[in-house]
Amino acid sequence: RAIEVTREINNKLVLGNSLSEKSTVLLTTGNLEESRKIYEEVLALATDLGNPDLLFDVQLLGLRINQKAGNREETLRDIEKALSKNPGNAEKAALHFLAFEIEPNPKDHYQAISLYRDLFDQTPKFIYKQRIAQLEEWRS
Repeated sequence: RAIEVTREINNKLVLGNSLSEKSTVLLTTGNLEESRKIYEEVLALATDLGNPDLLFDVQLLGLRINQKAGNREETLRDIEKALSKNPGNAEKAALHFLAFEIEPNPKDHYQAISLYRDLFDQTPKFIYKQRIAQLEEWRS
């Protein structure tokens, strides 16, 4: 319903975020094809809007979809490519976290947890605290 309303009022940024969330939920619940369809729509919308936060969220979503589709090595290469573009610390943390989820290793674990701790010290966002807890749990 929220997606219908944002389409009606033409709030493209809220629509993009809502579609991204819907695609993420579908992916999490195992509906890869429907998630991919919505991803294609939100990618076009995010590209059109040019909002950097939405674009990055959609990029992460695309990486997760690609990984769930069985393209593990390609996804890891794409993460490395994204990291080579010198993203901000929040983006770096998210990319290292995703790489660690796909293939647990000390380098990505260290990078992700260090970055999330620094980010949390600067701005105590719930997502940072949650990621730190997940990474600490994986370590034990």
